[in-house]
Amino acid sequence: MIKSIREQPPLKNEKLDRRTFLSRAFFSLGGGALFLPCFANSDEGKRLRPRSQAMKFVVKRSYILVENGGQTDWARHDPDLITYCRLEANGYWGVWTIRSSRPLTVNQPNLPKKNKANPGWHPSGKYIVFQGEKDRKFGNPFLSHPGMGGFCDVWLGKSDGSRFWPLTNLECALTLEETRSKPVTGVLMPKFSHSGEKIHWSQWRAPGPKGEKWWWEIKIADFIDDPDQPQVENIKTYNPGQGILKECFMFTPDDKQLLLAGTLETGLPEYAMDIYLLDLESGKYSNLTQTSTIWEEGCKMSPDGKKIFYGSNEGYEKRIDPKNPLGSRWADYWIMDRDGSNRKRLTWFNEPGHPDYLPGQTQAAVVSWCPDGQRLSACTGSNGKLSVRIIELE
Repeated sequence: MIKSIREQPPLKNEKLDRRTFLSRAFFSLGGGALFLPCFANSDEGKRLRPRSQAMKFVVKRSYILVENGGQTDWARHDPDLITYCRLEANGYWGVWTIRSSRPLTVNQPNLPKKNKANPGWHPSGKYIVFQGEKDRKFGNPFLSHPGMGGFCDVWLGKSDGSRFWPLTNLECALTLEETRSKPVTGVLMPKFSHSGEKIHWSQWRAPGPKGEKWWWEIKIADFIDDPDQPQVENIKTYNPGQGILKECFMFTPDDKQLLLAGTLETGLPEYAMDIYLLDLESGKYSNLTQTSTIWEEGCKMSPDGKKIFYGSNEGYEKRIDPKNPLGSRWADYWIMDRDGSNRKRLTWFNEPGHPDYLPGQTQAAVVSWCPDGQRLSACTGSNGKLSVRIIELE
């Protein structure tokens, strides 16, 4: 059983400075073991504001919090609470919460029987949104991995696990015969806005509308908080740049922009991922990293909106196999200012001889910030093993 974040001891045989990463999956997470409270009280009893402007932004330490887990989201309403997905004994992923040490989506008769992953909190703590896999009868299992979201819809659950609702029902081929008339579709990383009034997700189909291998779009919908039948309405489609690999990670703190990773410029390979800000009013986007040969993703903005934490294979880009880009990525964590300047490497998981080094091919994927801006729950994988890792900054 997993203990409370505050009670969790370090795992045995775990080095003080970071261990464990995945080699094949898109998004997972690795985590630390001892969580201190994210908020402290001032003399007036008020919550402290995020302190990122006073920090040096170096890694103080990192620990594994959960093995065989990934894709966390840190609750905004409670600094001692994280939701994540975990690989179950049946071979599928389910949604869990840390403090209760309880599976949210396991043995729920009204839920899809296969993968449930990429959970995200409503700011009130009342709901968790996630992607749930349809009952498909064919296809490569990697397509429905939590980092791909194939055959999935957007689902919503009460955070106590008492009720669940599908928010989308995409047309999707579930048998080989149906591929003659229907595409394979998927959704990825649904998350709430900071106001709780909207939900974003990435949505893809294969083949694309004009015969492309696949086609990615970004969806943003109004969330209708009906206690009997929550739903999404007014779904708006954003399709910046070319139609391959658009992964939306979060609304900015003011909910006016979307932080995403993708290959939006034409003429670039899929693995030339950059990080972008998409303005939701104008639909215009800005490329923050502008690196045509480097893979960057897993980006999250600090609670004060000043910094962006992300994964990058900078320094290892020549190791990419164009025939298998997802399975040949080495990546570490970096941080930069909101406008893409002042980039700084924070981990050296792939550097033999460094204290951070993890043997094998390590990938640094999506993270979630603690509300105080001083800790992150990280999605890491090494040698085929996923972990939830906590990274503490100073």
